[in-house]
Amino acid sequence: MRNRASITPCKQSIGPGCTNRSVGAGHAWCALRAIVALGAAVFCVGCVTPPDISITAVNVVEVGQEASEVSIMMSLENASEVPIKLDMWDYRFAIGGHSYSGQWSAGLTIPPKQTVTTSIPAVLPTAAAVSATSSWRVGGSVTFLAPSRLAEVLFELGLNRPSASFNGAGTTVGSGGPAPSAG
Repeated sequence: MRNRASITPCKQSIGPGCTNRSVGAGHAWCALRAIVALGAAVFCVGCVTPPDISITAVNVVEVGQEASEVSIMMSLENASEVPIKLDMWDYRFAIGGHSYSGQWSAGLTIPPKQTVTTSIPAVLPTAAAVSATSSWRVGGSVTFLAPSRLAEVLFELGLNRPSASFNGAGTTVGSGGPAPSAG
C-alpha cells in the first residue's frame, strides 16, 4: 500500500488563490491571474497619491520698467506614507487682462504626511499694472514620481508621468514676496 502523503501534489502558490493542484483550464486561469497581478504591480509602481495643492497668495516680487515679477505661493500636502518627488510645473497665470504661461523646475520632495510651501514665478509686462486689488487666476499641473528606482526609470522613459492639477483665483495681491528659486 502506498503512502498517500508521498503522492500529494505540492501546494506552492503561483498566484493569488492558485496552487499547483490546479490543472487544465484552471491552471491557465491561475497563470493569467498571476501575469495580470505582476503587470498591475509594474504599472502601479508609480502609483502614489498626488499631493493636494492650494494657492495661498500672489505677491509682487519686483516691478521694473519693462516687466513685473509676481510669486505664486502654494501649500503642498502629502497625505501618503511615501515621499513625493515633484518634477516640473506647467502653468498659466492671468491678471489685469495679461497672461503668462510657463514651466518651472520643481526640484522639491514632499516628505510623507507633511505639508510644505513653495512658489513659482510669473513675469508680466509692466503695463499689466498689478495693484493690491487686482483680480487674478492661476491653473496648471505638476508632474511627480514615486520613490522607487523602477518608477524613476518609467518616468524617464515617458511611460509613467503622473501629474496633479491645481487652480485658484483671488482679488488681492501682496507685495514684497520672496522670489521663487529653481530646484
